[in-house]
Amino acid sequence: KRIQETPKSAFSTSSNWDGDLQMSKKTNLVTPAVRSSGEIINGNSEILNLRLQLEEKHFELEQRNILLIKAKHAIEALKAELNRAKSEKVFDVDLEERVRKLRDANDEIEVEYREQLAKIENELFSMKLQLAANEKDRGELKDKLLQSESLQRASQD
Repeated sequence: KRIQETPKSAFSTSSNWDGDLQMSKKTNLVTPAVRSSGEIINGNSEILNLRLQLEEKHFELEQRNILLIKAKHAIEALKAELNRAKSEKVFDVDLEERVRKLRDANDEIEVEYREQLAKIENELFSMKLQLAANEKDRGELKDKLLQSESLQRASQD
């Protein structure tokens, strides 16, 4: 299941008369932040940082996929050139050597790509676990804050 990403523009900050910092989200996710509770603000910041890191890893994967596709297209073009040269009975040893080297290079790129992909997938999984834990902690902190506020209101009454 893909984590729904939230752009930075989805948050706006404003200060009310008592100096509390409030963050409102333009989507359906409620993210309370109170200046007196630095833990919630730090939790939101950490969640946003994790989401940014997830987006960066996703971008890296896309770039690597593009590189792999380009390498495969180059190999296909060289194979076509080799087949054309063979059909014309103009077989060039140099061309065969170039194709072999290109295949070797492609194999190396593919191995490196798969290693990097595995590493990024592991990092992504770890970040998702960390994000889930942070969101759980944030929920617990929110509950504690609400309990504290209700106790404070009850003691004032």
